[in-house]
Amino acid sequence: MIKIFLIICIIPWQLWAWDKESTVKIYHHLFHAISKKEVIKIYTRDKEYRDAFDTSKRMQVVHSPDKADVILICSDKGIEKLMNTSKSNDVNFFTTSYKLLKQYPKIIGAFYWKKGRSQLLFVKGRLEKRNIRLPQEYQKFVVESL
Repeated sequence: MIKIFLIICIIPWQLWAWDKESTVKIYHHLFHAISKKEVIKIYTRDKEYRDAFDTSKRMQVVHSPDKADVILICSDKGIEKLMNTSKSNDVNFFTTSYKLLKQYPKIIGAFYWKKGRSQLLFVKGRLEKRNIRLPQEYQKFVVESL
């Protein structure tokens, strides 16, 4: 009985740890395609993403949007202020929402879930405006318009 209880307690924790590791790997590849820096500085207000990125040696969570290479936007709460306070041309905006990608032209791409499947999109004109050239492996995710 104790073994079953321990298994029930340990399995969700292991799955959560694996999911966190997968998330970090996916976003590291995405953000490295956008910013060619060795260590990518990321700003996000989402606590779960901050906690996940904190485990990475190749991504550094920063507490000010002005110090970030990439700003990950997970909700529209305070997005206008965030975009207006981040005046640096070196900051790239990325989102976890198709709706936000469509609504805000400063956002260059999105990685989100739709009907249980992951979706990745980059907007060609926005990438060109920022002089971002994605590796060949990401070209199939570039769209002309939304």
